[in-house]
Amino acid sequence: MLPHIVSQQYLKGFETEKGSGLIWQFDKTPGAWSKTALPIKSVATRTNWHSTEDEAKLNRDIEEPANRHLKAVLKTGVVSAEAKRAFAAYMVVQTGRTHRWRDFVERKAPSYWEKAIEDERRKLKEQGWGILMPVFDAMAAVRRNRQGLAMTEDLQRPFTMLRQATHFESMRWEVLKNERGDFLTCDNPVVVEAEGGLAGPDARALWPISRTMAVVLSRAEDKWRKPPRIVRGRIASHANRLAAAHADRFVFSHERAEWLTKWWSP
Repeated sequence: MLPHIVSQQYLKGFETEKGSGLIWQFDKTPGAWSKTALPIKSVATRTNWHSTEDEAKLNRDIEEPANRHLKAVLKTGVVSAEAKRAFAAYMVVQTGRTHRWRDFVERKAPSYWEKAIEDERRKLKEQGWGILMPVFDAMAAVRRNRQGLAMTEDLQRPFTMLRQATHFESMRWEVLKNERGDFLTCDNPVVVEAEGGLAGPDARALWPISRTMAVVLSRAEDKWRKPPRIVRGRIASHANRLAAAHADRFVFSHERAEWLTKWWSP
């Protein structure tokens, strides 16, 4: 089985029917839906990505803890402090597993400085983000084994993991519940809008977690309301358009959302 760039367990939140193991896939390149619903195990994969060993570490250290908390959030609509930490790690990892990032790495083929790698590993451990260590090591290894081109500032992705995770965890988390049950997701499912950086007052992130729920992170003031926040029409549609626009190539849904065919122009 090829390595997945998006967790299979996560994608099950968007399957056609509970337990079906099938999902609809929209390909932005031709602008068309798959002819039939596809097995989740066969979508969102990538050749020559993580090794089998690294994939196992990702599953054990990042995906399994996040999946446990996802079940609780889907039931209660509340994100606990423990869940925030697990989700922050998951979201940081997810932003580095995409087709877009892999293609960028393969084009630039950087060689990373060993001292910088070791310094960052130490910081991750000292500041309580040891669960990100296997991912950091895997990302650094990919770059270290390339053609040895000089490292540039834009290629320092692994060295931002600690900062990203810390910012995600410190933000205000709100769960949106879609009464229509038609949230969709994609092969790059963590949508971040932060022109001034994640620490800025306008930083926001959207992460659909199932066809019925999505998580929104922001720096907005905490206004009391009983979670989850019920959303309808306009807000749900806006979230779907954000997710679809953010996709590297593939959008996933429990149904063939024909509005997407009309809205997206290849």
